[in-house]
Amino acid sequence: MSRIHHVIKNADSPDEHIQLLKQVAEVSKEKGLGKERKIYSDIKKIGMGAQAERNAAHMISHYVLSLKKTKCVVINDLRLEIDGASAQIDHLLLTDKGTAILFETKSFSTGIKVDEDDRFHRWDEFRKRYEEIPSPVKQSERHLPVLLRALDEVGYKVIQSLNIVLVDYKAKLIKPKQGYPHLCRPDGIAEAVEGTLQRTGLVQALGVVGKMLAQKRLSMDELIHKAEALCELHTPPEFDVWQHYGVPEPDAQTSTPAPSPINDATPTAEGKKRSRKSPKAKSEVPEAPSASPSVASHPPSTQVEDASTEKEKLTSTDMAKHLKIKSEVLHEMAEAAGLIEKSDKSYFTLTKAGKEAGMEHRRGKFGWYFLWPRDIALNGTFKAS
Repeated sequence: MSRIHHVIKNADSPDEHIQLLKQVAEVSKEKGLGKERKIYSDIKKIGMGAQAERNAAHMISHYVLSLKKTKCVVINDLRLEIDGASAQIDHLLLTDKGTAILFETKSFSTGIKVDEDDRFHRWDEFRKRYEEIPSPVKQSERHLPVLLRALDEVGYKVIQSLNIVLVDYKAKLIKPKQGYPHLCRPDGIAEAVEGTLQRTGLVQALGVVGKMLAQKRLSMDELIHKAEALCELHTPPEFDVWQHYGVPEPDAQTSTPAPSPINDATPTAEGKKRSRKSPKAKSEVPEAPSASPSVASHPPSTQVEDASTEKEKLTSTDMAKHLKIKSEVLHEMAEAAGLIEKSDKSYFTLTKAGKEAGMEHRRGKFGWYFLWPRDIALNGTFKAS
């Protein structure tokens, strides 16, 4: 990138998530749950989506290089959460003139069609017909209010905003000859931006030009500073992959490799990896007792029985066993009690009430999981004991 164009954030790698899904598939196969086909289908979709986003990011970089007199920054894969509302933005372009362009990348294994009634359809290869789908344009537009609030929070004043939907090359794209300049291939970004600006109308365009003339253009350093502040608000999604597929989490104790009998003090490769990625407190896997008697340590059973220590907390699997119910029922009860809620992607996340009740949402070796206080109240009449 030149001195007037800068990539602030690249897309997060899906590799770790894919490896986790493969672990879930393995457990499903071992237990005969039959969820592997669905999981591997989702893995394929994730791979296709990641490739489509890489293609789009490459073409966006080419586009910004063509903006000879405009300073701009690019942010890839940005997720924001503000007051319970969330926005997932594939690519964001910010200019020194106050223009924010949101790029939504869509990857379809077959084709996509827009009819004269403004409805979107996806080709169903199995049924050999087009099936109506939610409008990706409207989906992208719904992200705008959250983004505008976040930009206002970091001090970036938006004069005009555009929503562009990029359809990957692998999918057939059918749309009316007139309209939809904001729905294009990754190599048609320049024409899409120009066409979308023309669609705003002369009166609105003149108003935007007036605002741009009145506003002081940002320096490159100022633009980068505000974009980096926005990236600090990036909130990766937290969800329970095991619960989503209905596959029970492996028991933490049985899945933990045994300490080396030769030298307990020597850190394992897994230990080194975990220490780089996250604090030990974030791990679901319990640590082995220290080999040195001078170090104060307690086995898990002692910690559970000691009433003076933190209240015992159980994983979803153990909590369900304790209550003699299925994990699905446990989550349904917690959702009804307002302790957890489903996100946009139908994954459960922790609510403010859940946090106040002592629940935790942690990331361990096998992904995100909940910790439940043994005596948590799941509804107005039932209390675990």
